[in-house]
Amino acid sequence: MSHLAFLGSHRVNGVSALHTGLMRETVFRDLHNLFPDRIVNVTNGIAFRRWLHEANPRLTRLLVDTVGPRILDDENALEKIRPLANDRAFQKRFAAGRYANKLALSDLIRRELATLGFSVIDGNSPVVAVVIPDEIMLFQMARELLEEGIYVNGVARPAATQNLIRISCTAAHTEAHAWRLIEVMERLAKRLNLELEKPAKAARLAL
Repeated sequence: MSHLAFLGSHRVNGVSALHTGLMRETVFRDLHNLFPDRIVNVTNGIAFRRWLHEANPRLTRLLVDTVGPRILDDENALEKIRPLANDRAFQKRFAAGRYANKLALSDLIRRELATLGFSVIDGNSPVVAVVIPDEIMLFQMARELLEEGIYVNGVARPAATQNLIRISCTAAHTEAHAWRLIEVMERLAKRLNLELEKPAKAARLAL
C-alpha cells in the first residue's frame, strides 16, 4: 500500500531529516532512484521565534538582553549563551524568571480554586495548599487525581495542622496543566460531595 501511495503522490514528506533519509535509503530506495525529487523534507513544526515568544516571554527578554535581537530569528545564536553557563549574573536572572513563572501559575490556581469554593491557604510560593477537612476524602482525591495523571501530595494531621492537598508548580508546568488541574478538582469535588463554600465566600485561609 505504501508503494501505491508513493506512485499516486506528487510529493512524499519525510518531515524530519532523519526520517526523510531513511525513506530514501530503505523503505522507498528503488522508487527514490526512479523519482529522486519526490521525497521531500518539510518540517511542519512551530517556528522557533513563535515558540519562544509564546512559551516563555521572560526567557525571551533575558535572551534578547544577553544575545541581542538576532535570537528571535536564529536559534543558532543560542551558542552565544554557552560561555555564560557559569556566569552568576546570568544564572540569577534565569532562576528569577523561572521562579516568577511558577509564582504566576500558582497564583492562577489559588485564585480559580478559591473562586470555585475550595478553601485555599493564602501564600506567595509555588506550592498551593488546599484544605480537605475529611482525611479519607483527602487521600481519595489525591489518588483519583493521580489516576488522571496529576500528581499532588496529600498531607494529613498531625503532619500538618490541617488536612491538605499540596500542589507544586514547576517550571515545566503550563497554563494548560493548571486549567486541567482546576477542571479535574472541580469535577472530583462534585462527585465526592466535598462541601465547597459559595464562590462569593470562598475561604482564603491565612497560614
